[in-house]
Amino acid sequence: MQGRFHLYEGKTANEVVLPVDIFHALNIKSLFVTNASGGINRSYVPGDLMILHDHINLTGHNPLIAGNLEEGRPLFVDMTNIYDEEYIGYLKISCDKHSLKHHIGTYLQVTGPTYETKAEIFAYFQMGADVVGMSTALEIIKARYYGMRCVAVSLVSNFAAGMSNLGLNHEDVLATTMKKKDSLKLLLSEFILMLEKSK
Repeated sequence: MQGRFHLYEGKTANEVVLPVDIFHALNIKSLFVTNASGGINRSYVPGDLMILHDHINLTGHNPLIAGNLEEGRPLFVDMTNIYDEEYIGYLKISCDKHSLKHHIGTYLQVTGPTYETKAEIFAYFQMGADVVGMSTALEIIKARYYGMRCVAVSLVSNFAAGMSNLGLNHEDVLATTMKKKDSLKLLLSEFILMLEKSK
């Protein structure tokens, strides 16, 4: 995919996960997701990568409510281990190989489009979130419903509100993303090669 749908564009949760529905129809078994995020964990700086081992869905939406569902497929999906440990291992190996600074952490999704307040960021920190963004969790929920193996990487594109003396703007997010796009491409390419070798 190039780009994605977001709740802040006025899309419903079911519209946001439409690409995942299409992937399932194409018999895709694995999903690799990337996103840009604001760093909450104080050890994270813009440009770092975070491999997701868990997420918090704080959007108030779930794509399994009145969504595109299949008869006979369980609705109450176990979300205990949503991100595949073997796939996480592949990404860690690749990051180490290419000296890409990375962390393993928890992603929190909000709706956007506004950036968060300082009080909200403090609350998210208390909840255990390391980064915050406006995508990913809903897509992963739908992918797990279909039984896909999932992995995700978040590019820390800025400090979250209150984590630095700087203000927040979308241009800085885009600038950091552009600087790190080659690293993400490399990570994805090597991940695909590792998948091929594991077959």
